[in-house]
Parts: sequence; structure tokens; C-alpha cells
Amino acid sequence: RPSRARPVVGVAASAGGPAAIVAVLGALPAEFPGCIALVQHLPPGFAAAFAAYLRQQTALTVEVVQQRAGPRPGVVLLAGDDRHLVAAPDGHFEASDAAPVGGHRPSGTVLLASLARVFGAEAIGVVLSGIGEDGAQGLCALRAAGALTIAQSEETSLVYGMPRAAALAGGASTVLPLSLIAAALQRWDGAAPHRTGAP
Repeated sequence: RPSRARPVVGVAASAGGPAAIVAVLGALPAEFPGCIALVQHLPPGFAAAFAAYLRQQTALTVEVVQQRAGPRPGVVLLAGDDRHLVAAPDGHFEASDAAPVGGHRPSGTVLLASLARVFGAEAIGVVLSGIGEDGAQGLCALRAAGALTIAQSEETSLVYGMPRAAALAGGASTVLPLSLIAAALQRWDGAAPHRTGAP
């Protein structure tokens, strides 16, 4: 699997997600060593506008993945309109028009499960505010691979659906209030410490 000396962070969010995403990304410095792959459920046609909004809120570089992009430090890769965002075997990210999963394209579970396959314990998974349970099974796959997996806490989630499903499924190695998630991402120190056994 592609080895990285820096984290690749997968983030999944839905309703209530934009504010949560801004809280996390806005607290990260421009020199953040990792790449962030982001799935936010949006109406078709809104990806470019959401990327432009995020650029105003964070020091990180924000790009919409139209076809393919390599992970780079300090860059946020956003799933494009009506496309899954998937980690390819070579470690790049690709837009996919595969069938929706759980009614969602992009799907958080598709992204996070691909991170588990490609990066394993060298990835980080985060599930933020959202309706339903998208991302839960993907977070389980990441945790089983030894990755650090984070679910947003109930008291800080506008909609405690997706984080709740992820926690109940055993996918979250840690549950954190929104204000502590960025700090947890910056403390990333490589793979092995997060192996907590099968979910």
C-alpha cells in the first residue's frame, strides 16, 4: 500500500456538516502536513460553491476533484457533484460514478472504506454531523485497519445521526466534541498507536 509520512484524513458529513467542517478546517494551519478528503452531502451543482465558501473559511487549499488528484499537504479534496470520492490503489483520489450507496453519491462510507483499503492505519477517519448512517461502515473498516477514527460528540452535533451510527457500529475509536477534532488531527503521530482491536 502507498506509504505516507503524513496523514490522509477522510471526513464525512451531511446535515449540519458545513458548520462542523468549517470549525475543523478553520482551526488547521496552512502548513497542516496531511491531505483531507471530504464528502459533504450537497444538492447537485453545489460542489463548486461549497468549495469557494470553504476557501474563505480556512487557510488550507480547497479543490473539487473532477477526475483525479494526488494527496498533498495542506490540501482539501472535495467530492464533486454527484460523484463518489475514492482512494485509488496508487494513493491518488478519483471521482467515481459508481452507483449510490445508501442513497448517497458521494458516500462517506465509500470514501472511508477506500482509505482503509489503500492507506490502512496511516489514514484517519472523521464522521461529523449528519442525518442517517452514511460513513458508519466505512469508519468501521478504517478502525479495523488500525486507523484513528473520530466521531463528533452528540452535544456538539447539529444532527446526531451519522456520528451516532458510527459510534454504535463500533467504528469510532474516539468520540470528540467539535472543538477538539482539529487538535486531534494535528497530534497524528503515525500508524500503530491507534490499533484497538476489531470494532
